[in-house]
Amino acid sequence: AKLRRESRSLWVVLHHEPPEGTAVGGSMGDPGLTWKIREYQPTFVLSGHLHAQPYSGSFADREGHTWCFNPGAPIISKISRAAVPNHILVDTEARTATWFATPTTSRAPIQETLSLG
Repeated sequence: AKLRRESRSLWVVLHHEPPEGTAVGGSMGDPGLTWKIREYQPTFVLSGHLHAQPYSGSFADREGHTWCFNPGAPIISKISRAAVPNHILVDTEARTATWFATPTTSRAPIQETLSLG
């Protein structure tokens, strides 16, 4: 945290499970990670594990000043047909995050952009 304050660089944390209590982690996320985010305030937390959460919650949410992301994954039968796995493109210059996802129904692929303003 001290290094981030002094250098003003982006701090990206990769964690298997998303934080509990956020739209990307819901009630099944990691409560310990939520507390660490509040304590250290990284710029971004990138996670996965909870495959359905972006479909029922969101692919992105904030915990304080930290942006948290979870690309999720569609149901198993759809994964094998997906040309490209779910992913999120974070553009730090444009301050946007775009979620590219395979839908859970037969509709067109999902592409949703969020301003990180």
